[in-house]
Parts: sequence; structure tokens; C-alpha cells
Amino acid sequence: MFTRKIGKILLGKATPFHLIATCLFAGWVAFAPGFGQAPALWAVLIALICILPVNLGLLSLIGLVLYPLSLLLAPATFEVGRVLLDGPTQPLFVALINAPFFALMGFEYYVGAGGLVMGALFGGLVGIGMTRLVKSIRERVKTASSDSARYQVWSAKWYVKLSTWVLFGTNPKAATYEALEGKRVGKPVRPVGIVIGVVVIGAFLGLGQLLSGPYLTRALQAGLERTNGATVDLAEATISLEEGRLVIDGLAMADPKNLATDLLKAVRVEADIGGAELLARRIRVDKLVVTDSASGAQRETPGVLTGTEPVPQDGSGAGGDTTGEEEEVKTIDDYLEDGRMWRERLAQAQSWLERLSGPSGEEGDGSGEGLAESLERRVRELGYANVTADHLIRGTPLVVIGELRMENMQALQLGGKSVSVIGTNLSTQPFLMNEAPHLIVRAADGSLLFDLNLAGASKGGGTNAIDFAFKGIDGDSIGRQLKTSALSGGTIDLASKGTWTAGGGIEMPFQVTLIGTTLSLGGRSETIDRLELPLRVSGSLDDPRVLFRDEDLKQALIGAGKKELANRASAEIDKHVPDDIKKKLGDTGGLFDKLKPK
Repeated sequence: MFTRKIGKILLGKATPFHLIATCLFAGWVAFAPGFGQAPALWAVLIALICILPVNLGLLSLIGLVLYPLSLLLAPATFEVGRVLLDGPTQPLFVALINAPFFALMGFEYYVGAGGLVMGALFGGLVGIGMTRLVKSIRERVKTASSDSARYQVWSAKWYVKLSTWVLFGTNPKAATYEALEGKRVGKPVRPVGIVIGVVVIGAFLGLGQLLSGPYLTRALQAGLERTNGATVDLAEATISLEEGRLVIDGLAMADPKNLATDLLKAVRVEADIGGAELLARRIRVDKLVVTDSASGAQRETPGVLTGTEPVPQDGSGAGGDTTGEEEEVKTIDDYLEDGRMWRERLAQAQSWLERLSGPSGEEGDGSGEGLAESLERRVRELGYANVTADHLIRGTPLVVIGELRMENMQALQLGGKSVSVIGTNLSTQPFLMNEAPHLIVRAADGSLLFDLNLAGASKGGGTNAIDFAFKGIDGDSIGRQLKTSALSGGTIDLASKGTWTAGGGIEMPFQVTLIGTTLSLGGRSETIDRLELPLRVSGSLDDPRVLFRDEDLKQALIGAGKKELANRASAEIDKHVPDDIKKKLGDTGGLFDKLKPK
């Protein structure tokens, strides 16, 4: 009975050492990260609990009390972890985080490092209080039993017998406490526990059970959900260290921006891995192949968000050089009917780019934020329990994917186009690698190309280059999204070669080609066989600035043989732009403002 366990704790043979050790371990268990975050720490705790004379009943009771407290004190635990990981003790934790076995103890988590101190503090306080309580109760039992006649009458009462049987199973004996007086430590270890502890650590080092079926599936699922920000379904994950092979079946990652669809759905994911570095929490994937995949497929059950989504800017930030008088600088809200939806998509794209480029390796994330600002943002996005000190990773990245290959992925967002995704040198800490991360997305029919080279994120440095081309976009679909009825029919091609930096955003000069598109200006509509327009997109990716010259449109129309349409465009400008504005802007006005429906 649980009540008897309490009674045995209070009136048994436990010494102060037993009680304080039990409460300390209860504190560490309550404040420890999850098993998936710190498997080696849990292996050590379990082994020591088996070896030391820890009272499991008391440990469970104290742990149940302290665990809710650990959740409430997560901000304080996080701050303690910051002092340990980013303060004077940082060199010690750098050594532990990058050492085999210790790398699996979860010290890179701020709450993991802070939990060691907080668990010891609260467990120690409870242990001291418990020791004093037990000593006080035992003194009272000794005093009561010293008057043997009175004690015998009292202990013979039926309700006393019932209560002592419920609590203790037998009457407490004062002689027991007299024998315990002056005994501070008692039995230091359990001989059988030593054997059990060795078996636990041995099983952990073997990694066979640790990285098998159910645990691996849950750990991968939790990690993917933290990265994706929404539900991830995983049928099964298996690993064979002998063959160096990881297989994931039934993968479905919900789209955080549309929880009714899957961002990626794959029947099977196969990886060739190296197992030598697993104890140092490093995973090297030589080749990762995804088969029978699709993007945009409807889910049977809508997903749920598992983290804070990237927040688009409010449209008030500056982007690029806006000082030129011959350019109209606008945001996508000025051109598109559903600007917020597009900014949310761009915010997601920026989040992916930042994850591909990884942390900078310095104090901060390379985006111009200091360490404090970066941590505050990541706490908002991930929660206290999931924020890690990635800048303390040394030597090699935690995860390296030499080659990623996804052939014939069905992109339902693009009308079911067949798309291939090829990636090389992808990692969680690119700044530790000499080779630059490289990702290519290409449609089988040649209509889409996205080529991203993140040289700036690697150890060698360089410029992050983006090569983008999208051909054959339906003109009517673009026209429906624009805040103007001036465009319809035909197709549109987009092409750009630009750059992206985590701190400075994007700089993308676009060439927009209209083919067989109808333009409506000043009450006149004409179909243009081919019209090429330059524009520039710059600034933060989640709140870009679109820079466009009215004169470029005018000259392009003249070059396309549409002089009358160009004159009508100029007439529209002359008719609506006041004289004082004309003097400031010269012969270029806000044409796109005039194209907006009244």
C-alpha cells in the first residue's frame, strides 16, 4: 500500500543521507529535459537511482510535486541555463556538449543545463525539510514509548491499531531509532543495484534498443514537428547500425500555412548513415532518398500547429535604396489583393532559408540580432524547453546530409507538375563546413527552376546566390490577384538572378516577360505578342519592396510597337498627376497608382 511506503519513510531505517539523496534525484528527475532531448542523462539518473539506496516511493512522491513546479519555473530555469552556458562556465559546457556520451545529456538546452542547478536546489531544500520532519516524528515516538504502561494502553486501542496498520503495517519501535541515532549515512549502495546500473549504461552504449523502432519513431516525429511547426505523421522509423541504413515509412508533414494539406508526403525515406559519431550526437547522412512523394496533397485529418509561425512584417519597414526619384517604391500590398497571404508565404520561405543557412556560430544568429534578442525570439517561437545554444557546437555539425534526392515529386500547388529536389552539403551548422549548402528545385517540363547556393553560410564564406525562373504563368491568374484590371490573358515568364543575406534580405532584379497578354490602359485594350519589363525586389523577404519605373513600361510598349498605348499611359499620368508633383518626378509618375480601380 502507498500509505505504508510513506509510513516506512517516516518511521523506517532511512538515514539523512538516504533522504537527501532521494530528494536530490527527485529534483533532477523533475527538472530534467525529456528523454528524447537527453537520453544519456536519463540513463545515468536511472543507473544511479538503482545503485544508491534511493527510496523509490519517496522519489515518486517528491517528483510528482516538483514536476508542475518545474513547468512554472521554466523562465527561471532558462535564465540559470544562460548563466551556465553563456557565462564563466561556458568552456566547461562547450567541452561537454561536444564530447562523446556527454553530448547526449542535453546540456545544449538552456533548461537542461539550468535544470541541474534548479533540481539540486529544490531537491536539496525538500531533502533538508524531510530530514528534519522525520527526526521530529521519531523523537515524538521515542518520547511516547518511554512511558511503556501508558504507551501500551494507547497502542491497544482499535483505532490506533487500524491507523498504524494502514500507515506502517506494524507498530513503530522506539528501539529502532535509538540504534539509528548518530548514523548519518547508513548503507551507501545496493550491491544488486550496481549490477542493474551497469546493465542500464551498457544497454545505452550499445544503442541497439535506444535507436530501435518505437523510440526512434517518436524522437524523429518530435524533432520534425519542432522544425516544421505543425503536425508530422510517421508510420515507422527503423535503423540498422550494422548496415548503416535508416528507413522512414509513411511520412506526412502538415503545411503550417494550410493545415488541411501536406507540405510533404512520402511513402518512404531511405538514408545511408554513419554510426561512428552517434555517441557525440552527430548524424552523418551520406545519401537521403525520398520516393513516391507529393506536396500539397489533402490530409485525411487536418494538422495542428506545434509552434509559433513566422510573423510577416507590417509593411512599414524600408527595403533597398528608395532615394531615386525615377522609381516608385511599393510593397506587395500595393499590387496584390491578398498581400497578407503572400507575406505569410514569404515569411515561411524566409524561415526555411534561415534554417538552411543555420546559425552563424557567433553569439547571435547572423541576422543582426544580438544573443539576447535571438534567444527572446526563439523562446517565442519554440518555447523555453526547445531553445538550444547552437553557437556552442564545435568541430562538426550535428546533422550533415551529403546528398538529398527527391525525384518526380508531385507538386499539386503547381497543377500537379513533376518536380525534382536535389540538395548537397546540407547541415544544421553550415559555418562548420568548407562546402556551401546547395539546393536545386526543377520542374520536369522546364517551367520552374530554383537554384540556391548558400556560400555565405559556409566556413569558406561568399555570397548567397539565388537563380529563379518560372515560365508559362497564366496571365488571368496573375490578373485576378492584382489590384488592377489592366492585365489579362496570355502567359507570363519570370526570371531573376540575385542574392540573399540573413541580415540584409534579398536583392533580386527581375525580368518580367508578357507573352500574348492583353493590357488595358486609358479605356483601350491591346494584346501584346511579347513585352519585357524590368523591376527590382529588395529588402526583407517577408516584407519586400517592389521598385518599378513608369518610364520602363512606356519604353517597353514603344519597343513592342504599341506607341499609341504608351501615349495613353503618358496621358493618364499627365491627367492625374498635379503640376508640382510632375516637377519633382520629371516625366515619370505613379503609373501603377493610376491603374488601380477607382
